[in-house]
Parts: sequence; C-alpha cells; structure tokens
Amino acid sequence: MSTITKLIAKRFKIPLTFLLAMLIAAATIFLPGSTPLFAQGNQPAGQVAPQPGNQITTTTYVVVRGDTLAAIAKRFNTTVATLLRLNPQIHNPNWLYVGQQIRVPAPASEPSGFTFTRFYLVALNNGGPVGCGDSLVPVTVEIPATHAILRASLEKLLALHTQFYGESGLYNALYQSNLTIDDVRIDNRVATIRLSGQIVLGGVCDSPRVQAQLEQAARQYSTVDQVKIYINGKLLQDVLSEK
Repeated sequence: MSTITKLIAKRFKIPLTFLLAMLIAAATIFLPGSTPLFAQGNQPAGQVAPQPGNQITTTTYVVVRGDTLAAIAKRFNTTVATLLRLNPQIHNPNWLYVGQQIRVPAPASEPSGFTFTRFYLVALNNGGPVGCGDSLVPVTVEIPATHAILRASLEKLLALHTQFYGESGLYNALYQSNLTIDDVRIDNRVATIRLSGQIVLGGVCDSPRVQAQLEQAARQYSTVDQVKIYINGKLLQDVLSEK
C-alpha cells in the first residue's frame, strides 16, 4: 500500500478500504479485455446471456391429437419456456390445435439410432419455387430407433393417404398414390431410391410437387448430393412426364 494512497485517504477523509475498492474498480474498467463491474446490464445473477452463434437449431413439428407443450418439450428434451421462446405466436401455452406448426429443437441422433425423422409436405400458393408457386415444409415425426433414417422418412411419407395433413393446410401430392419401397441406399453421396406401385396425380401441378417431396426426403441429409428415384424400374422424371 503506497504512502500516496494513505495521504489521499487522510486528506479527503475517505476510509482507506473504500478508496482501495474504488481504485480496483477503476483499474478494471480500463484493463484491455476486462468487463466493467457495473456494465452487466439487467442480467440476473447466475445466468449467462445468450451469445451470438449459440442459437438453437430448430425444425418444424406438427401438433397431433393429445399433444401438450409439456409433452412436446419432454419428447424433444427441452422445456416449455424454450418452446414458448421459439414460438412467440403461441399466446396461450395451454391451447394447441391439431395441425398447428411449431418450432422445436432439432433432434440429434442417439447411439441406438435416430428416433425422429422428417418428411416434406407442400405449402400451397405461397410464392415458392415448387409446383405452381408452392414450397416444401418439413414435418418432424417420432419413429422407432433406427439408423435407416432415409427409409424411415420415406415410409412415413408414403403411409400418408390424406390430401391435407391434419388442420395444418399442408398438402400431400402423393395422397392418391400407392407406392412401396423396394430399396434405398446412399453410395458416394448419391441416394438411390427404388419404389414400385402406382403414382396418381391430382393435376398438372402435382407432378413437380411429387418429385420435390420424394427428392427432398433424401436431400435433407448432408451426406446426399444427388438423388435418383425409380418407379417400377423407370426414372421418376420419365414416369411423371407420361402423366
């Protein structure tokens, strides 16, 4: 402790301990890389403010009958508070409706396999690049644990035989088709999907919608750069051109 510090404390009649605390605080302000003691904002003690780059990766989940926010939070290993933060449009956490689209944390794979998958449906007439001004929307669904995630995605998609998905307004261009999976494989970043059965279209706009729904089931994965789809041994593009 310097003599000058003692003299200043005595001259201005300031308690020496108080003067030392003020000097330490002042030094903290101007030290390179330091955070001012009084510049913490309104962040409550014990909490860390979110930093850029730590944002949650999300996916779309479509509410089904019996869902609650608490049940969805448990299913996706998150909290109701996080779901409300991701979905500011939800004003009443106790009220959800079948077909409602909400954002949820994207599920990760587990050692035993994937327990969630996504298939794609069509949002009609919203100015998108698919079909007649449409776009694709991912729908996340729960599945038994599997490592054959692409096959699981296709199985979920092809099992849908309703024109619209619940009350979401999402359209399924494959709803009249009857297709089964013969083989699915990914080699050298090329996904090859072989299906058999019949494709039935509901109009000229359904042709690009069907192709987009089937292709995006594979393109959603980072290990896939190219997709080849065969229906009864013929390329999907050729089958659709005959419709």
